Amino acid sequence: MKQSPADDSLVLFMGSHGINWYTEDCGSTIKAFNSGKVLNEVHLHPTERAWALAATYVKDKGQIGIQKELYVTQDLGESFKFI
Repeated sequence: MKQSPADDSLVLFMGSHGINWYTEDCGSTIKAFNSGKVLNEVHLHPTERAWALAATYVKDKGQIGIQKELYVTQDLGESFKFI
């Protein structure tokens, strides 16, 4: 669970299989968003309530180990852009 530093009523709940949840009204309604990937980390922006950085870990193809991919959203998870 992550509460937005920009808006106390916005709370993000980390889910599984790429589906995550958020509420903009302290839990009265809960909405799902699908990043298309399993998010391992999410960091909400300190002043822009709809912005966040998200990271996922993927196995390197042909190598041993994992790689961290970073994404940004500026619309509360409606869309994500690979950075």
